[in-house]
Amino acid sequence: MAAESTIQDFCRFLEQEKGLIYEGKEDLEDLASQLKLTNAFIKSREGNPDQNDVEKETIRRLNNVASEAEGLIKYVMIYDEKEKNGNNFTQGWPSISIAGVVAGRAQNLKKTIKNIFDDFRQQGDSMDVGDGKERKFDAGHLKWGIPQALPVADFNDARNGLRVNDSCTFGAEVYVIKNTPTHVLLNLMEKRTSRFHIWPVGSFSLFRKETYSSTFFIEERPWKLCLYPKGHLTGKDKYLSLYLYLEDAADLISGTKLYVDFDLSIRDQNNGGEHKRSVGFWFNSDKDHQGFDDFLPLPELNNPLKGYKADDNVFIEATIKEMFLVTQVR
Repeated sequence: MAAESTIQDFCRFLEQEKGLIYEGKEDLEDLASQLKLTNAFIKSREGNPDQNDVEKETIRRLNNVASEAEGLIKYVMIYDEKEKNGNNFTQGWPSISIAGVVAGRAQNLKKTIKNIFDDFRQQGDSMDVGDGKERKFDAGHLKWGIPQALPVADFNDARNGLRVNDSCTFGAEVYVIKNTPTHVLLNLMEKRTSRFHIWPVGSFSLFRKETYSSTFFIEERPWKLCLYPKGHLTGKDKYLSLYLYLEDAADLISGTKLYVDFDLSIRDQNNGGEHKRSVGFWFNSDKDHQGFDDFLPLPELNNPLKGYKADDNVFIEATIKEMFLVTQVR
């Protein structure tokens, strides 16, 4: 009879016949499960010709504790074969207090098995799968990890000793970097009337690739406009694409970023209106431009009734509405 079912029968007897809910049930069931895994581990290792001293000592200790565990579980199976149908557990149990002794012994054996496997892992080699990079935990990053920490083949290879007895031990070394207070300096743009630039583009139909305006200055910073007459990226062959570049973005020091709220527009030369798109963006040393792949559909651009292109001329305008510089100072 399987050890697990025998334990369940024993506990059922205690509850039904003695009115006692046996709290040691989980200990016995856990021990039976551990014994099954332990025997499987011993069997898988005993035939290995490349056994080292650590493995040999581990198997010796496991064999000893497995014998004790088997003896304890067999002790629970004390009822007479002839009385199986009656589940008569009274034979061999001089007092119900023996149940507590069984539970205590089961707990000790469970700890012993765990300690043996812990020793085996500690004496073997561990494998470091970290990448050495710092991680910042905050409200937007509550967890970090390594998507490709270890090849599955290496993890399953018994020679590496990473998975033993169908179990393994994971650890994390955490080094907390002292938090250094950060102060932010905020410089607002002065209110000036000249915060726009108009770029007249003549002979527009001659342009096939990206085209840049000449450099212009707003708030003493160099800017330029860039347009793709046949579209760019997601707007290719469907839209006029238009972008604003900050030419000295690479000079922004680490921790410094420039926020710009700006409009990009193309003038309607027939009716005095415009087609305008607005965006707010943080420029920094890694991000030097922002704009729209889909600024204006090409059919609208080429429609003479819209007035965006007249006599093969277009007028592009950039207007900076708000701008401020943020610098982090430690």
